[in-house]
Amino acid sequence: MQVFHWDKQTQKKLSCGFDAHFDKEVYKKVARILAEVRQFGDVAVRRFTRQFDGIDLPLKRLQVAQGDINRAFEQINVEFVPILKKLLKM
Repeated sequence: MQVFHWDKQTQKKLSCGFDAHFDKEVYKKVARILAEVRQFGDVAVRRFTRQFDGIDLPLKRLQVAQGDINRAFEQINVEFVPILKKLLKM
């Protein structure tokens, strides 16, 4: 997993055209995961959490509280939100 540290250079990388940093194999893997999550919902999320994070979460623990979502949004740069929304639509 690549970790981004938020700075002007990272912002420029994320906001530039996707072709500059586009890895077709990674895109295919992510697209497959997203398709499975869309189709199978929480069951797929649990499976991928187990696969990638080594954590077996009960279905009851998958729900994210609105307060947690709000705190997460407070911690990101406001300029990143439109980029994040664009990436989520892919």
